[in-house]
Amino acid sequence: MNHDRPLAAGVALALATAIKPQVMWMLPVAILASGRVRVIAGWVGGCVVMATLFAIALGANGISAWLNALQQNQSDPAHAVNTLIHFFGLGPLTAALWAILGVSALAVAYRQKRDVDMVFTAGLVGTALVTFHFHELDYSVLVLAAWFVLRTSPPIWQRLWLIAGIAAVELLGVGTALGPAWDVPSHAVVIAWTASWLALIAAPSLGFGRLSLHAEDAQEEAREDRLHA
Repeated sequence: MNHDRPLAAGVALALATAIKPQVMWMLPVAILASGRVRVIAGWVGGCVVMATLFAIALGANGISAWLNALQQNQSDPAHAVNTLIHFFGLGPLTAALWAILGVSALAVAYRQKRDVDMVFTAGLVGTALVTFHFHELDYSVLVLAAWFVLRTSPPIWQRLWLIAGIAAVELLGVGTALGPAWDVPSHAVVIAWTASWLALIAAPSLGFGRLSLHAEDAQEEAREDRLHA
């Protein structure tokens, strides 16, 4: 995308969708919110081609077995333990929280559409929060999101918040090892940290604060350097 190759970017995005959609499903939506329609065209085309190839390879019996396996796996509550459903159920409150978090992520993608790194950050962080199927290992996608943020030369307080995120994810691993008693506090902490991170990123885009002039200049300078590279 930085090198103005939207169709190739769309095909790469389609490949990521085919491999593990639950860790990046909001990324195409964020890219669309940033106005990059040609990338989405490449993504749709890539998805159609791969879906057709998958269907041919599986056949009718294979597709039926695949759908049955999906239904059986999704009935396992372990798939939702890292989501808001685990705490609030699949009801109006969860839907409202998803709407708030999703709109916040898309606001970042729209308001900072010139910065590809922030568009990707918004899509990945939004995905980790607006989901009904997420595993502990899926949080590794936040490492990629953190890398995108650090490329924008964020202020020091945002970098320090990433350190808190490391502690939150480590607590998640400890809680899983200690058993059910630690289930709620460990999973709640990492979700709360991720939501807070999104809030910090989205606040300037939603008009609740502005970056300092120095930070804005640094981000613009870093953006120009990346484009030249």
